[in-house]
Amino acid sequence: MESLSRDLPVEDQAKIDSVADEFEKACQSDQLPRLEGYLMRLPQLRRPLLRELLLIEVELRRKSGELPKLDDYIGRFAPEALAVTPLNWSKETAHARRKRNP
Repeated sequence: MESLSRDLPVEDQAKIDSVADEFEKACQSDQLPRLEGYLMRLPQLRRPLLRELLLIEVELRRKSGELPKLDDYIGRFAPEALAVTPLNWSKETAHARRKRNP
């Protein structure tokens, strides 16, 4: 998945990609891991990391038949509401995701 945070330095984007990859692998288990634990790994990049992790989680929840809503996340991530609200909640999140650059 290519990040939607293109204005970040390459080093920061690489850190976000690494955590997002770990989160996506952890999601292969029966239960989704808590986003909060992954956000603590990069506190200085919390907002762009939250957006990346949400793209992954929402897509996986939809694939499993759930219908995640914005309200599911706003209460948990109020300080980062700006990172959450731009997600397209009316269409498949997969359309917003792009292939990561190697």
